[in-house]
Amino acid sequence: MTKMLQLADADTLELSASQEAAVVKIMDGSWRALVLTGPAGSGKSTVVKYVMAQDPKRYTIASTTARSALLVGGCTVDSLFCMRRRDWSVWSEEVLEKQMAAAGRVIIIDEASMIGSGMAGVLRAAASRHNKRLLLVGDWAQASPVRDDWPFNTRLFKEAEWAWLRENFRQGDGDFLSALNEVRRGEVSPPTAELLQTRVTMDPPEHAVRLYATNIAVDVYNTKRFEELVQRDTFIAVLPQTSAVNGSVKDFVAENLVKASPLADNTKIAIGCRVMVTYNINTLSGRVVNGDTGDVVDVLYRRPGTAGEIFSASGVIDEANVLRAAEMDPSNKAHLAAHALGPVEVCVRLDRTDAEVYIGRITIKVPTNPQETSFVSLTGYPLRLGYAYTVHKSQGMTIPKVHVDVWSLARFPKDGRHGLAYVALSRVRKLEDLTLSGWVGGAVCLDSDVERYVGGF
Repeated sequence: MTKMLQLADADTLELSASQEAAVVKIMDGSWRALVLTGPAGSGKSTVVKYVMAQDPKRYTIASTTARSALLVGGCTVDSLFCMRRRDWSVWSEEVLEKQMAAAGRVIIIDEASMIGSGMAGVLRAAASRHNKRLLLVGDWAQASPVRDDWPFNTRLFKEAEWAWLRENFRQGDGDFLSALNEVRRGEVSPPTAELLQTRVTMDPPEHAVRLYATNIAVDVYNTKRFEELVQRDTFIAVLPQTSAVNGSVKDFVAENLVKASPLADNTKIAIGCRVMVTYNINTLSGRVVNGDTGDVVDVLYRRPGTAGEIFSASGVIDEANVLRAAEMDPSNKAHLAAHALGPVEVCVRLDRTDAEVYIGRITIKVPTNPQETSFVSLTGYPLRLGYAYTVHKSQGMTIPKVHVDVWSLARFPKDGRHGLAYVALSRVRKLEDLTLSGWVGGAVCLDSDVERYVGGF
């Protein structure tokens, strides 16, 4: 049974029974630490959005990863708690005091499955000393902590209360959902193996995003597909990213934020190449969301020395490739200057809607403390080559069509294999949108320390 609840911004949101129970528990506030968990697609972000809309000043949001922090509009846990990961110490108690004074009564930590035992100690100590409540949001069937132990034996997790979301709103196919729930628990029954075996193919759909276990495999495949394309006569463009530091942000912090950003960073694209959208934005030609995929069909430039005159790369034969044309004809140097400044917009035909959308530069301000007295502004295109992605980077995304390289998951070291298969398989809404390179049960791995925290969904 569901109930319609009113958000503060006048939108209406339909909550499931377990979501509503979680909202009530969160807003009750009698807990010191609360874990909000559930499978991918169960609406954890919906619950967070709802409670924050009721009283924004009560909440401060952070994340265990820089990329997630950018997407949720918060700062990193490391910055908020003045944390050194090398030894889990606090680098400045004075700054931490100011950070905590400015933070809301409840600190929400996204991607909490990345919290290890060392980080848990820092978080609990700071929250206890400064009278803060911690809302930990994550799914422990997904990514495990990096270079740290599971936190379940720490005081933070032993003292925490739990709120479980049990419904799944992403996958509508009952058989597929049952299979995913098994994989999430580290199980593969014969019917599940048989179902997944039906998705094995040597000829995946042209537009399927490939998921691999390692960055090396992703880079190899993206480069291979891009080079195959640019060997033909096509327009090549560079999508630059600029960053401006305002405040006391260290250079290495700004550099890391640029690297973690969902914006392109001097990335080469070409007309006809596959791209993935990496940020939710509204364009004049339609809304695009993080995880949308499509083909580049045009690149628009502003002609130098004009009052905004735009030329289309695909519409002018002798400008079909600015780089090559400039090398052959000095008169085209003006167009090369335009190329150096970057495009005005990139036209992408989306797989999801078959509509053409024009994507320009966006600017993201990334706070590095709750007071927002120090931040990094990143300007660039929310695009990157979209032929392949790592499973880790796909976490949190819904992708129209996915081809999982199961062999790369099975070959990944077992101590880092936890949750990879579940994350990869659950990126799509329907079984028909998923294909596999093969199927081997060894790709599925659930760490025994996590079993009781996954639950029987």
